[in-house]
Amino acid sequence: RIAAIDTTLAESMDGFVDFIAATDMGDKNQFVANFGTWPKSTEVCNLDMQVFAPVREGSSGAGDIEYWGQPVGMVIADTREHADRAAKLGVTVTYTGTTTPCVTIEDAIAMNRVESPRRAQRGNVAGAFAAAGASHTLEGEIDIAGQYHFYMETQTTVAIPMEDGGLRIITSTQSPSSVQSSVASTVSMPLNKVIVEMKRAGGGYGGKISNATPYACAAAFAAHKHRREVRLVSNIKDNMTSTGKRSPWRFQYRVAFDASGRVTAVSGTVYTANWRATNDFQRCYDIPNWDVSGINCHVEAPPNTWM
Repeated sequence: RIAAIDTTLAESMDGFVDFIAATDMGDKNQFVANFGTWPKSTEVCNLDMQVFAPVREGSSGAGDIEYWGQPVGMVIADTREHADRAAKLGVTVTYTGTTTPCVTIEDAIAMNRVESPRRAQRGNVAGAFAAAGASHTLEGEIDIAGQYHFYMETQTTVAIPMEDGGLRIITSTQSPSSVQSSVASTVSMPLNKVIVEMKRAGGGYGGKISNATPYACAAAFAAHKHRREVRLVSNIKDNMTSTGKRSPWRFQYRVAFDASGRVTAVSGTVYTANWRATNDFQRCYDIPNWDVSGINCHVEAPPNTWM
């Protein structure tokens, strides 16, 4: 929990312009990453996201940290060097009420921080296992760690105020419409006042869909407040710790197969962390009998994303 944020020293440093946190953004600190007509978009976890660590109601700046690496605020300065220096040396955050963190799938299972299973079934699984017998069944577990998307360009936004009061947003995103709708909400202006441009997002593989939006909202809020161009380029360290990745997975499985090695039945559980736990592998494999549950685990890490 954030007890206090002291920016006194930062304010005295060369080039300092402003410090923006959740207290400045108010109810605009929360946004929804809207995927529009993206298939099954309503089933994706963690669509409600925060630009900065949220503030508790009735407090003067204190708030709960949702995960390690979560941004608590942003220094605005005349150059990147001045901003980096002020953020590192001039901002002091005091924390209180620390608790045992939940950071892995194993932690979430042990602490019962899991959602209700989503179950997919077809055929006669019990009958297939009985027919296979002990000599033709196999069971085990596979653990796959989370993976950084490794786009070469980090999360990047340039927000430029326009003479009609609108904003021009140049951003590296795979979902310009999400950026447009979220920025419009953040600065309380109509959608047609927010122009979003996206040159390329090569190598994103899903890492620049919802994850690009909070950076765009932060830059847009600052540009709108000061009526000046704001450029926000995440460094690789912050990008690795503060944005979601491909989810880690745990597969617990049991399979039945016939004498030729053909799989006749599958049962098991799929666990993910901060992501939609898929159980629809039958779309890819022609297995006649299927009973698989998907469970999302809530861990104190950034919201994960496609794919």
